[in-house]
Amino acid sequence: MKKILVFVLSILVLSGCTHKDTVIQQEDRVAISQTDFTEEDAKSLVEHALKQQYPERESTVIDVVIKGNNVYGIYTYNKKGKELRQQVSLYSVSRNKNDMDDILYLQSSFGAVDQSTLTMIEEKEIPVDNTVEQPESTKEKEFDLPNVVADPDSASSKQATEIQNGDGLYIVRFYLNAGKLDISGKHTGEGSFVVKLYDLEQNVVSDMVDIEGYGEYDQSVEVPVGYYYLIAKISGGKFDMNYAY
Repeated sequence: MKKILVFVLSILVLSGCTHKDTVIQQEDRVAISQTDFTEEDAKSLVEHALKQQYPERESTVIDVVIKGNNVYGIYTYNKKGKELRQQVSLYSVSRNKNDMDDILYLQSSFGAVDQSTLTMIEEKEIPVDNTVEQPESTKEKEFDLPNVVADPDSASSKQATEIQNGDGLYIVRFYLNAGKLDISGKHTGEGSFVVKLYDLEQNVVSDMVDIEGYGEYDQSVEVPVGYYYLIAKISGGKFDMNYAY
Protein backbone atom coordinates (compact mmCIF):
# COMPACT_ATOMS: atom_id res chain seq x y z
CA MET A 1 0.00 0.00 0.00
CA LYS A 2 1.40 3.36 -0.98
CA LYS A 3 2.08 5.94 1.67
CA ILE A 4 0.70 9.32 0.72
CA LEU A 5 2.26 12.40 2.19
CA VAL A 6 1.10 16.00 2.18
CA PHE A 7 3.94 18.58 2.25
CA VAL A 8 3.16 21.76 4.13
CA LEU A 9 5.94 22.79 6.48
CA SER A 10 6.88 19.24 7.32
CA ILE A 11 5.73 15.86 6.10
CA LEU A 12 3.67 13.37 8.06
CA VAL A 13 4.76 9.85 7.23
CA LEU A 14 1.90 7.38 7.48
CA SER A 15 2.74 3.83 8.46
CA GLY A 16 -0.02 1.57 9.74
CA CYS A 17 -1.46 2.93 12.96
CA THR A 18 1.71 4.73 13.98
CA HIS A 19 3.20 7.84 12.49
CA LYS A 20 6.11 10.21 12.95
CA ASP A 21 7.02 13.69 11.76
CA THR A 22 9.70 13.67 9.06
CA VAL A 23 10.92 16.62 7.03
CA ILE A 24 11.32 15.75 3.33
CA GLN A 25 13.89 18.07 1.77
CA GLN A 26 13.36 19.59 -1.67
CA GLU A 27 16.30 17.66 -3.11
CA ASP A 28 14.71 14.40 -1.96
CA ARG A 29 11.55 14.96 -4.04
CA VAL A 30 11.16 13.97 -7.69
CA ALA A 31 8.27 15.18 -9.88
CA ILE A 32 5.72 12.51 -10.82
CA SER A 33 6.15 13.44 -14.50
CA GLN A 34 9.64 11.94 -14.20
CA THR A 35 8.39 8.66 -12.68
CA ASP A 36 5.98 5.85 -13.58
CA PHE A 37 3.08 7.49 -11.73
CA THR A 38 -0.15 5.80 -12.87
CA GLU A 39 -3.87 6.59 -12.74
CA GLU A 40 -4.17 3.95 -10.01
CA ASP A 41 -1.63 5.95 -7.99
CA ALA A 42 -3.59 9.12 -8.74
CA LYS A 43 -6.86 7.57 -7.57
CA SER A 44 -5.28 6.37 -4.31
CA LEU A 45 -3.85 9.85 -3.75
CA VAL A 46 -7.22 11.54 -4.32
CA GLU A 47 -8.97 9.05 -2.02
CA HIS A 48 -6.44 9.76 0.72
CA ALA A 49 -6.79 13.53 0.28
CA LEU A 50 -10.57 13.22 0.59
CA LYS A 51 -10.26 11.13 3.75
CA GLN A 52 -7.97 13.75 5.25
CA GLN A 53 -10.27 16.64 4.28
CA TYR A 54 -13.62 14.99 5.02
CA PRO A 55 -13.02 12.11 7.47
CA GLU A 56 -16.76 11.57 8.11
CA ARG A 57 -17.83 11.67 4.46
CA GLU A 58 -18.29 8.55 2.32
CA SER A 59 -16.88 9.57 -1.07
CA THR A 60 -16.47 7.63 -4.31
CA VAL A 61 -13.80 8.70 -6.79
CA ILE A 62 -15.25 8.27 -10.28
CA ASP A 63 -12.43 9.64 -12.43
CA VAL A 64 -8.93 11.06 -12.25
CA VAL A 65 -6.61 12.77 -14.69
CA ILE A 66 -2.88 13.52 -14.45
CA LYS A 67 -1.67 16.77 -16.02
CA GLY A 68 2.04 17.40 -15.72
CA ASN A 69 2.73 17.25 -11.98
CA ASN A 70 -0.87 17.96 -10.98
CA VAL A 71 -3.65 15.45 -10.24
CA TYR A 72 -7.36 16.17 -10.62
CA GLY A 73 -10.11 13.90 -9.34
CA ILE A 74 -13.90 13.93 -9.56
CA TYR A 75 -15.86 12.24 -6.81
CA THR A 76 -19.45 11.79 -5.65
CA TYR A 77 -21.04 11.75 -2.20
CA ASN A 78 -24.54 11.75 -0.78
CA LYS A 79 -26.05 14.68 1.09
CA LYS A 80 -29.62 14.47 2.39
CA GLY A 81 -30.37 11.68 -0.06
CA LYS A 82 -29.01 13.59 -3.06
CA GLU A 83 -25.86 12.58 -4.95
CA LEU A 84 -23.45 15.49 -5.41
CA ARG A 85 -20.36 15.69 -7.58
CA GLN A 86 -17.22 17.65 -6.65
CA GLN A 87 -13.57 18.01 -7.62
CA VAL A 88 -10.21 17.60 -5.88
CA SER A 89 -7.12 19.34 -7.28
CA LEU A 90 -3.65 18.35 -6.03
CA TYR A 91 -0.73 20.47 -7.16
CA SER A 92 3.03 19.84 -7.52
CA VAL A 93 2.78 16.13 -6.79
CA SER A 94 6.08 14.33 -6.27
CA ARG A 95 7.64 11.17 -4.87
CA ASN A 96 10.18 10.76 -2.11
CA LYS A 97 13.45 9.71 -3.80
CA ASN A 98 14.35 7.59 -0.78
CA ASP A 99 11.03 5.73 -0.80
CA MET A 100 9.15 5.95 -4.11
CA ASP A 101 5.96 4.69 -2.46
CA ASP A 102 5.78 7.97 -0.54
CA ILE A 103 3.72 10.45 -2.57
CA LEU A 104 3.61 14.15 -1.67
CA TYR A 105 1.78 17.26 -2.83
CA LEU A 106 2.36 20.92 -2.02
CA GLN A 107 -1.18 22.29 -2.32
CA SER A 108 -4.74 21.07 -2.61
CA SER A 109 -8.17 22.51 -3.35
CA PHE A 110 -11.70 21.11 -3.04
CA GLY A 111 -14.80 22.47 -4.76
CA ALA A 112 -16.96 22.55 -7.86
CA VAL A 113 -16.02 20.61 -10.97
CA ASP A 114 -14.10 22.69 -13.53
CA GLN A 115 -15.04 22.45 -17.19
CA SER A 116 -11.32 22.21 -18.04
CA THR A 117 -11.08 19.04 -15.94
CA LEU A 118 -14.10 17.52 -17.68
CA THR A 119 -12.49 18.34 -21.04
CA MET A 120 -9.25 16.59 -20.03
CA ILE A 121 -11.21 13.52 -18.95
CA GLU A 122 -13.22 13.48 -22.19
CA GLU A 123 -10.02 13.70 -24.25
CA LYS A 124 -8.43 10.72 -22.54
CA GLU A 125 -11.61 8.64 -22.97
CA ILE A 126 -12.03 9.02 -26.76
CA PRO A 127 -12.37 5.41 -27.99
CA VAL A 128 -9.53 3.95 -30.03
CA ASP A 129 -11.01 2.67 -33.32
CA ASN A 130 -10.93 3.46 -37.00
CA THR A 131 -14.25 5.31 -36.97
CA VAL A 132 -13.11 8.11 -34.68
CA GLU A 133 -10.52 10.69 -35.58
CA GLN A 134 -7.80 10.36 -32.99
CA PRO A 135 -6.19 13.29 -31.20
CA GLU A 136 -2.46 13.72 -31.55
CA SER A 137 -0.50 11.54 -29.15
CA THR A 138 0.90 14.69 -27.61
CA LYS A 139 -0.61 18.15 -27.45
CA GLU A 140 0.62 20.76 -29.87
CA LYS A 141 3.48 22.54 -28.18
CA GLU A 142 3.41 26.31 -27.93
CA PHE A 143 7.20 26.52 -28.18
CA ASP A 144 9.69 24.55 -30.25
CA LEU A 145 11.61 23.13 -27.31
CA PRO A 146 12.86 19.60 -26.55
CA ASN A 147 11.05 17.65 -23.82
CA VAL A 148 14.19 15.74 -22.84
CA VAL A 149 17.69 16.79 -21.83
CA ALA A 150 20.43 15.08 -23.83
CA ASP A 151 22.76 14.47 -20.89
CA PRO A 152 20.61 15.18 -17.81
CA ASP A 153 23.19 14.14 -15.20
CA SER A 154 26.07 16.25 -16.48
CA ALA A 155 27.16 19.39 -14.63
CA SER A 156 26.96 21.48 -17.82
CA SER A 157 23.34 20.45 -18.46
CA LYS A 158 22.38 21.43 -14.93
CA GLN A 159 23.68 24.98 -15.38
CA ALA A 160 21.15 27.69 -16.28
CA THR A 161 21.01 27.60 -20.08
CA GLU A 162 19.74 30.59 -22.06
CA ILE A 163 17.92 29.23 -25.11
CA GLN A 164 16.41 32.37 -26.66
CA ASN A 165 16.57 36.11 -26.09
CA GLY A 166 14.79 37.91 -28.90
CA ASP A 167 11.68 38.00 -31.13
CA GLY A 168 9.51 38.64 -28.09
CA LEU A 169 10.74 35.63 -26.09
CA TYR A 170 13.24 35.07 -23.30
CA ILE A 171 13.73 31.37 -22.50
CA VAL A 172 16.02 29.82 -19.91
CA ARG A 173 16.24 26.15 -18.93
CA PHE A 174 16.98 25.42 -15.27
CA TYR A 175 17.76 22.35 -13.26
CA LEU A 176 16.23 23.22 -9.89
CA ASN A 177 18.18 20.92 -7.62
CA ALA A 178 16.92 22.74 -4.50
CA GLY A 179 13.34 22.81 -5.78
CA LYS A 180 13.08 26.61 -5.66
CA LEU A 181 13.40 29.51 -8.12
CA ASP A 182 13.46 33.23 -7.28
CA ILE A 183 13.16 35.89 -10.00
CA SER A 184 13.13 39.67 -9.68
CA GLY A 185 13.46 42.74 -11.88
CA LYS A 186 11.30 45.24 -13.72
CA HIS A 187 9.62 45.96 -17.03
CA THR A 188 9.57 49.46 -18.52
CA GLY A 189 7.88 51.04 -21.51
CA GLU A 190 4.80 49.97 -23.43
CA GLY A 191 3.48 46.47 -23.89
CA SER A 192 3.17 43.44 -21.66
CA PHE A 193 5.63 41.20 -19.84
CA VAL A 194 4.39 37.72 -18.90
CA VAL A 195 6.57 35.05 -17.27
CA LYS A 196 5.63 31.43 -16.64
CA LEU A 197 7.48 28.36 -15.43
CA TYR A 198 6.94 25.17 -17.47
CA ASP A 199 8.02 21.58 -17.10
CA LEU A 200 9.75 19.91 -20.05
CA GLU A 201 6.39 18.81 -21.46
CA GLN A 202 5.36 22.49 -21.53
CA ASN A 203 2.75 22.13 -18.82
CA VAL A 204 2.46 25.39 -16.88
CA VAL A 205 3.87 24.89 -13.40
CA SER A 206 3.54 28.47 -12.17
CA ASP A 207 2.25 31.83 -13.49
CA MET A 208 4.97 34.07 -12.08
CA VAL A 209 4.68 37.56 -13.61
CA ASP A 210 2.02 39.47 -15.58
CA ILE A 211 2.81 43.16 -16.08
CA GLU A 212 1.28 45.72 -18.44
CA GLY A 213 3.50 48.76 -18.94
CA TYR A 214 5.84 49.67 -16.09
CA GLY A 215 6.16 47.31 -13.16
CA GLU A 216 8.57 45.68 -10.75
CA TYR A 217 8.42 42.04 -9.68
CA ASP A 218 9.90 39.72 -7.08
CA GLN A 219 8.49 36.19 -7.21
CA SER A 220 9.39 32.75 -5.86
CA VAL A 221 8.11 29.26 -6.59
CA GLU A 222 8.77 25.88 -4.97
CA VAL A 223 8.63 22.79 -7.17
CA PRO A 224 9.92 19.21 -7.18
CA VAL A 225 13.56 18.79 -8.20
CA GLY A 226 13.98 18.61 -11.98
CA TYR A 227 14.38 20.47 -15.26
CA TYR A 228 12.14 23.43 -16.12
CA TYR A 229 11.77 26.17 -18.71
CA LEU A 230 11.32 29.77 -17.59
CA ILE A 231 9.64 31.57 -20.50
CA ALA A 232 8.99 35.30 -20.72
CA LYS A 233 6.79 36.79 -23.44
CA ILE A 234 7.48 40.45 -24.19
CA SER A 235 5.14 42.42 -26.47
CA GLY A 236 7.02 45.70 -26.08
CA GLY A 237 9.23 47.72 -23.78
CA LYS A 238 12.35 46.51 -21.98
CA PHE A 239 12.95 44.23 -19.02
CA ASP A 240 15.67 43.05 -16.71
CA MET A 241 15.70 39.85 -14.70
CA ASN A 242 17.73 38.43 -11.85
CA TYR A 243 17.29 34.85 -10.76
CA ALA A 244 18.50 32.59 -7.98
CA TYR A 245 17.98 28.85 -7.54
